[in-house]
Amino acid sequence: MKRSREEIERREALAAKPLMELTMLRDELIRRRELLGQEVGRGELLAALARRRVLRMSGDAVLGARLDRRIERLFEAVRRGEQPWPMDEVVRVIDGLVGRLVSRRILLSLVGLLTVIPAIGSLALLAKQNAEMIEKNRVEEWADFREDRTNLTDVIFARAPQVVVGENGESVVEDWPAFHPRLRGEAFGTLIALEKQRWTPEEREAVPPTRYLDFRGSDLGYLPLGAYLGVETGTPKTDFSRLWLKDCDLRHTQFTTTRLDYTVFRGANAEGILIQGPSMDHVDFREVEAPGAQFHHNGKTGDFLSMVETKFDRSRLRGAVFNLVYAERASFEETDLSGVVFQESNFLDCDFTTASLGEEADWSQSAFHRCLVTEEQAEVIRLPEFCFLESGGEPNIRRIMTDPEKYEAWFASYRAELEARSRAELEALGLSPEGVADQVETGKP
Repeated sequence: MKRSREEIERREALAAKPLMELTMLRDELIRRRELLGQEVGRGELLAALARRRVLRMSGDAVLGARLDRRIERLFEAVRRGEQPWPMDEVVRVIDGLVGRLVSRRILLSLVGLLTVIPAIGSLALLAKQNAEMIEKNRVEEWADFREDRTNLTDVIFARAPQVVVGENGESVVEDWPAFHPRLRGEAFGTLIALEKQRWTPEEREAVPPTRYLDFRGSDLGYLPLGAYLGVETGTPKTDFSRLWLKDCDLRHTQFTTTRLDYTVFRGANAEGILIQGPSMDHVDFREVEAPGAQFHHNGKTGDFLSMVETKFDRSRLRGAVFNLVYAERASFEETDLSGVVFQESNFLDCDFTTASLGEEADWSQSAFHRCLVTEEQAEVIRLPEFCFLESGGEPNIRRIMTDPEKYEAWFASYRAELEARSRAELEALGLSPEGVADQVETGKP
């Protein structure tokens, strides 16, 4: 092939250049070739897209124009009054209108679907994040709860060596509680409230109980518990129900204004214990060593201390005091009731037949109805004037009953005596009973 002069000169010029420059020229040519290829590809893609768009628009225009012409021909036939109408044109017009409607509905549905899918994805993401946050909060709350419980337990049961003077006058080192009883009592009430907050409503109200707070064997002696520090009745810190206090040291412990329903004291050492509150129903007080125990009415409301189906079986209650107590179907099987004082209390359907009453039992300050005793016990019991004995239905068993009329008369006399005593005490202080009543009603001093 014959080469032109320009090509020969160009080849000679290239041959005269160094190898490095030629390499750079080759790389530049390759890069330009790639750029040209990319531009050609983009041009072909844009041309294809434009061609498809033109075809779609032309197709829509053609179909729309055909449908419009068919509608015009149909209306022209109607105006001319042609009979019959051209049915082929009517069918085609209807098919075209239906097709147009269907295509628009498909388009709207597609747009709606494309809008809903991101919304559903966003909701699923939010739900996942919310679940993760809830789980994180639960873990953190449980960790904080365990730390609080540990701190409170340390306050309640921590002990430290202290020097005390023994009976012989010598100094002895003994382990005593490290914190003051008031602080320990407040910590114990707070611990119970924290623990019960994690119970479900079913666990709090199940009868019989399905869950207890277990403090068995704990040293809780001499603690002021409940509302001793001014906590109102009915708060979580006065709810001492469903506790497991089996074999605990409860000597001289004070349960003040507390609910003790379904609590287990079995086997505890409760010498001198004080229970003053609204209720201790269904309490297990069996086999408890509790000489000098005191069971009192609710001091804040004046209501009776309720003891429904409370069990005192085989407990030692020598010298105990039951003051303003309402006991119904309470069990006293083999209970030591020597020297017990029943003061202004009511006992209904209680069985004392196996209890030990001692040489003398003064029950004259309380009411008993349908309560069972033996004939030997009846000889040492001093009953109030409105109670009487009848046959218990079995040999050697007597039933204590209350005469309603005599009880009403006695109660009226007792109430008048209390009012007279209260009036005399107020007058001794220089106060008028009527004035005090007005102050209570109005709330003004």
